[in-house]
Amino acid sequence: MIGARYFITACTEQREPLLESARAAEIIFSELRRIETEAAPIELIASVVMPDHVHAVFTLQAGELDATMKRFRGATAVAINRALDRTGKVWQRGWFEHRLRP
Repeated sequence: MIGARYFITACTEQREPLLESARAAEIIFSELRRIETEAAPIELIASVVMPDHVHAVFTLQAGELDATMKRFRGATAVAINRALDRTGKVWQRGWFEHRLRP
């Protein structure tokens, strides 16, 4: 829902610690900033990268939450696999979302 603020959690496949490297964290933060500045469907409020999951709080500015998350997860999966010289799934199916009240 446009204008809604969300708390999102996305976990790696089988909770594998793929995000523990500094390079993987850079990829996550870079993609969140890119989505915010180039595509502008979100206003990023906060984010944190843990070894096996990511948390982000943002306001949806345009488009659909599903499309925004699909774009984020797709772009980061390709970049993380390339950076870690691996293949396979990066993200587990789905993610967790909580719509925050004002």
